[in-house]
Amino acid sequence: MKFSFKQPLNIFFLVAAINCGSPVQAAGLPVVKDFTVEARDAQTRQVPILVLFMSESCEYCETVLEKFLLPMQRDPEYNDKVILRQIESSSGDALIDFDGKATTYRRFLQKA
Repeated sequence: MKFSFKQPLNIFFLVAAINCGSPVQAAGLPVVKDFTVEARDAQTRQVPILVLFMSESCEYCETVLEKFLLPMQRDPEYNDKVILRQIESSSGDALIDFDGKATTYRRFLQKA
């Protein structure tokens, strides 16, 4: 079933460089499993979704996560301003896209 929006949904994809250094720590933002769920939540709360596409070998990714996004996530002031999520860019793990279709993180990134 295709997910439809009555109002525009703001989604920001932060695509960090791939293969740019040493491994990134696994700890981070909540991982997206189903974008239809995230989109409904964003629409209900009237906030944008910011998705960080992580790479296992990216120092820049770790810097953005540690210096900016994790502090934002811990700050209660941002709870009503943005939904922060992440995706492992090289992963073949299952993901439901905005149309409710099954895909993988890797295939979703190729389309983004």
